[in-house]
Amino acid sequence: MQIRIDKDEFMPQVDFGLICISSSLKEYRLAYTINRDLMLNLVRDTDVNFTDDGQNLPLYARYVHEDELAHRSIVLYGNRPLVRSEVTRPGDLFSTEETNLLLAELPKADYLLQFNGGYSNKELDEMKECLHQLPGVSIAFIADPSKIKNIDPILI
Repeated sequence: MQIRIDKDEFMPQVDFGLICISSSLKEYRLAYTINRDLMLNLVRDTDVNFTDDGQNLPLYARYVHEDELAHRSIVLYGNRPLVRSEVTRPGDLFSTEETNLLLAELPKADYLLQFNGGYSNKELDEMKECLHQLPGVSIAFIADPSKIKNIDPILI
């Protein structure tokens, strides 16, 4: 008798929406702009470290908006670390920045806006359109979190 193992049993269940943002703004400035123009209350939470190497770096910014009445939340993550290390390789004239992305499959995203608690596709589209209008935001696009292989860093 053979036992069949379905790989989906071991994959985490993804039940949130994800909007990726490309912006030249610093994380605190983007959070302020989103709060001002979209009437949210993103508050700085503790910086997160998702590596298990025992070091404190890299740290990623996290801002949280809780809607306790509707049991929904919005989390803004920085996809790039707060502190970037410079690496000089032998033979290189200049040093380069080494960035470890939070979600390596989304290299064009500087920030990730996670919607927890049953946001509809229409609400996500409206939020994406509002984000396009913000000054300093180059692009905003909706990503399907179920297609991202290593989604563990942003699972709450």
